[in-house]
Amino acid sequence: MTAQERATIGPLLSLLLISLFLLSGCTRNVSLAEDESRIREAFSIPPEVKLVSLWRSSDQPGTFGREGLRMVGEFRLTDQQKEDFVRRAISHGWKSLPIPKNIYRFRKPPVELPKDGQEGLCFCSVWVNGLWVDGKKQESRTLGCEDAPERFDHYRMGLLDIGAGKIIVVYQNYY
Repeated sequence: MTAQERATIGPLLSLLLISLFLLSGCTRNVSLAEDESRIREAFSIPPEVKLVSLWRSSDQPGTFGREGLRMVGEFRLTDQQKEDFVRRAISHGWKSLPIPKNIYRFRKPPVELPKDGQEGLCFCSVWVNGLWVDGKKQESRTLGCEDAPERFDHYRMGLLDIGAGKIIVVYQNYY
């Protein structure tokens, strides 16, 4: 190997090692506790409400995050927690049932939610990333599911079944 080849290989090897070091931070698995926290925040579920189950499509990040991530969680409430949750949920976007009918037309709809008409509340929102129109980026926005356009980037759907004392949530990313 010539001196010039050695001089070229050194910087290339350094660049490769730096790249591998930086990329290793992008492959960290996301913990169950982090996802639970993300769901509690999205649906305004207080920490004292017990998480019974949390299914996640992946804890592995992809190139741009957790593409296509779907999480389904179930929480159990005591009688007092039900009363407290109902009292404060309306100010956090929860509404009286029924569930908006258009959700079953969503790509990957929330089939995990019961369809029968129980007593309770629902939370449903979609997020639309700002699109470029006529050379100008439109504002990103969150809408209620009943106002969902044909295309959007994610949805959050929750159902409080008062009689059963449980909250079921679906957290779906399309990106």
